[in-house]
Amino acid sequence: MTVTVSHTVTITDGTVGGGTSLTDRTAGFTVQQTLKRGAMGTGRAYLTLYNNDGALTPNGGGTFSNYPWFKRYLVISSGATDGTSSAGGGIFYGLITDFEVVDNGTNSVVNMQFEDFATVAGRAPTYDGLGVTQTTTSIRGSLLRILNGNVSLGIPGVDMPSFGRPDPGFSVFAISEYTTSNYRVDLDGTPAGQQINSQVMPAGPNFAWQTRVTSFVRNPSFDINVVERSLNRNRVLDGGGLALARPQVLKTNPSGTELAFTQVQAGWNNDDIRNEADVTGLHSGATVQNVTNQTSIDDYGVSAVTLQGCAADSDADALDIAGRWARNFDEPVYAARQVTLRASSIAERCDDAAYATLGDLLDIRSGLWNTCTVTYTPTGASTPVTDNTIIFGRTIRATADDTIITLDLVPAANYQYLELDSAVLGILDENRLG
Repeated sequence: MTVTVSHTVTITDGTVGGGTSLTDRTAGFTVQQTLKRGAMGTGRAYLTLYNNDGALTPNGGGTFSNYPWFKRYLVISSGATDGTSSAGGGIFYGLITDFEVVDNGTNSVVNMQFEDFATVAGRAPTYDGLGVTQTTTSIRGSLLRILNGNVSLGIPGVDMPSFGRPDPGFSVFAISEYTTSNYRVDLDGTPAGQQINSQVMPAGPNFAWQTRVTSFVRNPSFDINVVERSLNRNRVLDGGGLALARPQVLKTNPSGTELAFTQVQAGWNNDDIRNEADVTGLHSGATVQNVTNQTSIDDYGVSAVTLQGCAADSDADALDIAGRWARNFDEPVYAARQVTLRASSIAERCDDAAYATLGDLLDIRSGLWNTCTVTYTPTGASTPVTDNTIIFGRTIRATADDTIITLDLVPAANYQYLELDSAVLGILDENRLG
């Protein structure tokens, strides 16, 4: 047997029987998802559908002539199998933002664009609290205060499409949590994305991305995975109880659960350098907390970040945040920055056991912020090089011929911390203490 990949494409409102399969009409799709340092990650999808029968043309009299496209959302799911067992999950959930019919009189296709629900919510105004401040003990709580409001205080959440279901809202799952921090959020009526990306996400730096649409906590529930203060994965991924993600191991000549790649690009991450930070919290009497990493400045010049109105609830928290910004990214690292995998190559070169690892890579819950070890031999080198990285973004392109997965990587030494008994994060003089 060999490892193979398949996809399903569905437009749905989330209710039982409310979905329409577009898999057989799909000519191809592209999914782009990326994390952002100290900001909410983003996701977009581009879908091309066959329409030679005119069924998708609005007002054309076909099957989907009057279909309510903009009242539905897209679900793309992908699975990997060895012929007996399978793994995988949803790779994208998003709201339609554009619908275009391309018709030359002989051939017709429909091109559609979609955005993830965190991006959609980011444009919605938040509650204008006229000075109302909400304090929580975690980034998870802060995001929920902004997005869902606070029913006990009469504070509404942002307006989201309900798709005919009773209780739309967000659920936030912390796959790592820094348990000694407090967050303060000022509710001022500005767009949710502005509040999240100016107050909450930089207060770490933190990382987050929208994953699925479920009904675990709300109905519909727009789920978000969040990583607090660059910490490593240490929890299940969401209310579905999915176990911790398997580390990704990519090699030119893989075996067992390892995956094959077809191309790797290495480079310096000097654009990531930050060696000075000024952070001012939102608490009463807040003063600027400065951390200067003079050793890094002497070596590479100053690269500063200023966070005014950060969600820190004390000067001590603000100082801790400043220290992470100024020390975690203080020197460049040369490592794999992008790697490409092809389903056709995996089928030819990988053992059957690799199906589970590939399934984790496809699933949006585990396909980001996961460790990824890349072993390759640079041209002219006599021995292989192994780079320990974190998956920071991905592009998945699927056609009838192949599925191509391009991973954007960042050095694990900058973005996660020392973890005992870990082959990737347990390396002395490389991985930093938390």
